[in-house]
Amino acid sequence: DNFNINGTTIALSSGDMLLDSAGDIILDADGADVIFKDAGTTIATHSNSSSDYVITTGVQDKDFIIKGDDGGAAITALTLDMSAAGAATFNSTVTASSGFVGNVTGNASGTALTVTQAAQSAITSVGTLTALTVDDVAVDGKVITMTGSSGDTFVTTVAANGATSLVTTDAAAANAHLQITVDGHIDIDSAATRVITLDSGAAIELKPASGSAILLDSTISIDAGVVTGATSITSTAFVGALTGNVTGTAAVATTVTITDNENTDENNAVIFTAGGDVDGGNIGLESDGDLTYNPSTGTLNVPNISVTGTQTIVNSVTMNASNAVIFEGATADAHETTLSTVDATADRT
Repeated sequence: DNFNINGTTIALSSGDMLLDSAGDIILDADGADVIFKDAGTTIATHSNSSSDYVITTGVQDKDFIIKGDDGGAAITALTLDMSAAGAATFNSTVTASSGFVGNVTGNASGTALTVTQAAQSAITSVGTLTALTVDDVAVDGKVITMTGSSGDTFVTTVAANGATSLVTTDAAAANAHLQITVDGHIDIDSAATRVITLDSGAAIELKPASGSAILLDSTISIDAGVVTGATSITSTAFVGALTGNVTGTAAVATTVTITDNENTDENNAVIFTAGGDVDGGNIGLESDGDLTYNPSTGTLNVPNISVTGTQTIVNSVTMNASNAVIFEGATADAHETTLSTVDATADRT
């Protein structure tokens, strides 16, 4: 035979060594290690460490590989890369019947399935995540869709140049409101050359809390319909009546519309210019309660009247003088012509 037994060594000079036992083959090493070598180089060591079973690869940076046969095809089921701190590569899925205990750290590549545990501190993808769904929130590229109920969604979309849209949809065509509630200020800040557009299919309502006002440009205040702080209000046309008190200087009107009234039996004030200005221009208007005109009777009521120049009166003139009628000459002096009368008992010519 080719066996050579020398002390503690059994050597076979050629060929394979076959250990064939009708029972078990038991390796009992009281030194706690069973060592596998190839031509004197330690490849792996099986050790007992305080009853823990330890397998140690003996060559630097060489992997620990588990292979098998899957339906007649050779497979590598698991590779532990010792040059990468023992990084494990499984050929197929990894299943834990009671779940994974502890934190899953590091980068995950490949296609992930569903994370079923409710509480997750953080899930990070450093590559491209095709789509992610958490409860009723779906993240797909640049689109985030939140579903309140079937068909009722709130969608956030980021387009080119950072343009962002917020869209609410109600499948029943009811009220898909968008409400923003904050515990502080809401600041909408656009670039210097950009405008802020509010586009509504109905009215746009700004409704501050009771006792507060709407402030425009930190100057113009709108409080319960009262506008203060505006130095001017310009419009191509005002529609409807302007009511309330107006202070300041109004624009000059070039024409005034006057309504014809010939029937109303009332004494209306006669409007005249302020300050006796007879040259035109921008003038004020005044009235005197003693100077009135009745459209129904055609009567002009005036306490005193001064006539200059030659007057032509058609038809008769009736003068009701309680004392006398005084005629002043061309020169206003102390010499006048007085026409007096007493109560007549009949008509006189």
